[in-house]
Amino acid sequence: MADLGGLRTKLVVLAVLASLLPLCIASFVTLQELNRSAAEVSDFLYQLNSTTMNHSALSFATSNDTDQEQLALAKAAQYDAFFQSKEWQNRMLAEAVSSGRLERNCSMTAGTYTWKVNTTSATDPLSALCGPAGAMQRIMDMDKTIGRGYLVTEAGQMIYWPADTKISWPSNYDPTKESWYDEARRAGQTIWLDQGLTSTREGLNVVCATPVYRGIYLFGVVASESSVSSIYADLSGLRGRAYPFVVDKEGSIVMFPKIRRGDAPWDDLLISGSLRSSALTGMKELYQDIKGRLPGAKVVSLGGKDWYIAHAPIKTVGWTLVIAFPAEEMLLPASFIESGVRQAARQATSGLDQSADRLKVTLILLTLVFVTSFAGLAYLLSARIESSAASLSGSARRMAHGELGARVDQGSQLPDLARSMEEMREGLRSHLDRSCSEAMETGRQSRDRELSIQLGRDIQPSRLPVVDNYQTAARLVEGGDIGPAARSFYDLMETEDGRLVLSIGQVSGEGALALALAATTRALLRALSPVCAPAEVLRQTNLRLSEGAAGMPVSCFYAMIDPESRDMEYVNCGHLPPFLVGPDGSVDTLSGGGMALGLIDRIDPQPVVLRLQEGDVLVAYTDGLIDGGRGRPDLEKLIEVIREKRHLSAAELIDAADREIVKRGRQPAQGSIILILKATEKS
Repeated sequence: MADLGGLRTKLVVLAVLASLLPLCIASFVTLQELNRSAAEVSDFLYQLNSTTMNHSALSFATSNDTDQEQLALAKAAQYDAFFQSKEWQNRMLAEAVSSGRLERNCSMTAGTYTWKVNTTSATDPLSALCGPAGAMQRIMDMDKTIGRGYLVTEAGQMIYWPADTKISWPSNYDPTKESWYDEARRAGQTIWLDQGLTSTREGLNVVCATPVYRGIYLFGVVASESSVSSIYADLSGLRGRAYPFVVDKEGSIVMFPKIRRGDAPWDDLLISGSLRSSALTGMKELYQDIKGRLPGAKVVSLGGKDWYIAHAPIKTVGWTLVIAFPAEEMLLPASFIESGVRQAARQATSGLDQSADRLKVTLILLTLVFVTSFAGLAYLLSARIESSAASLSGSARRMAHGELGARVDQGSQLPDLARSMEEMREGLRSHLDRSCSEAMETGRQSRDRELSIQLGRDIQPSRLPVVDNYQTAARLVEGGDIGPAARSFYDLMETEDGRLVLSIGQVSGEGALALALAATTRALLRALSPVCAPAEVLRQTNLRLSEGAAGMPVSCFYAMIDPESRDMEYVNCGHLPPFLVGPDGSVDTLSGGGMALGLIDRIDPQPVVLRLQEGDVLVAYTDGLIDGGRGRPDLEKLIEVIREKRHLSAAELIDAADREIVKRGRQPAQGSIILILKATEKS
């Protein structure tokens, strides 16, 4: 701490010097800027006029805060209500037709047209549409803007109103080919189509089409053709003060009032019919704004003239109302304040001069305040640094004494040093924790090994049954490394009716759960053997294992032998195939081709039946015996030993196999099993 003794004095002196230099520079620069700014403000304000002031204001008036935007919103809402009423009427009629509640036989007053003939129906299908036709007529009587209504069915009938007798349909006319029918069918909902609206037509129409479903099948389409002449007339009423027009979602102009030639640039723009393909940059930018389907406004320069353009969406049909206002219409009020602005310029200049005088006094006072403040801050900072150094020193002493639990204070004035010390503390603690964990893990593995060996021994039979005319022998390897082979099991048991049951299996997993699964499988096989055939034993065992096998399949070879007839029925579910050595030295493998137990709920193992002969030697084993855990299978050598020594007893054959394994310098994996059954001469 002695090295920090003079730190406080040094920091105070440096802070005072640091505060004086920028204040002196700031004082000089500020005075010069005030004089120059006064001249610039005066010149700028004198040059202001109504046009420049209000054009600047228009650039910020884009948040629904102008009368022009409110007008566009109100008109768009008015037009949207018009289209909503038409869509509601269309949907109401479509829902009635879909439910079938209007179907009844009555006198048809609407026009009809049929282009498909249903020869299998005994009744006129058009008569069932009499009710919907009446509903269509009532809707059109109430709403005179609907020029014509249609109900077209997939079955090939059409009713329309009014029933104009002058309409002559072509012989091959198919209403389902109409664009509005096809669009509604593909969309699966109400759609709107304009019919080529232009400013030269008085009968401006749009089509609203709604699909009708019965269940999941399309029954037909209800459509109405409505006049939008009232909207056209309303747009024409706005023509005196602005240029209104309607744009669809693709940027095409679908409606605009008649224009007078010479209204450039609007005559060229509106007649061209599209904002997106317009050669005018301002119109392309406007199209990008209205694509978002939100109301707004934009200042656009066209032909050297500024326009204030407000737009609002007509949501039902997906159109947008656009109204362009000449900028000078909105700039008129500014001309009345131009003289006031000039007076303000003179007052602002005088005020700036007075401010410069006051600023001199203020800067002197600020200098004193800054010097005092910086000196005080330097004093406090030095005190905090000394405190932080003391705290870090204490942390270092605690770590030296092995106290690694307390964190190093990170709120000090020496953050890099504190962070480094905290990283060192964490590293030391992690190393200590890791060493403790490794020691505990070593002890746990030793206990697991002992438990694995004991449990693996406990799930094997304590002694083998003695059966006339047969020799049996089995060996469980308890040495070597612990591996998956340690989860093996085998069993030899004699049922009450004298049959001999042989089973061997292996769990593909590790740990106590795998050992428990091996014990469970052996217990299930024992319980089911007295009452079920081999295939059913494994089928029932699989069903119970699949409910809780925890993703660990169990391979199993299961055989049931009739000692008298020497018929052996076996099933192999995914286990290494045992082999059968005949008295003449021939070798057969008993594969079976079944799936391991516990993978799926239902299996269908196929049993195989063969008859044992005197001198036959059956050898079953687990993979730890022939693989040794080192990747060098020795199955062929095991078969060769059994063939050469087949005249020996079952116990002698196991000893011979052990000697061969030791001779080859390997140790089988812990838990490896070899099981031998030999058919002897009948007594």
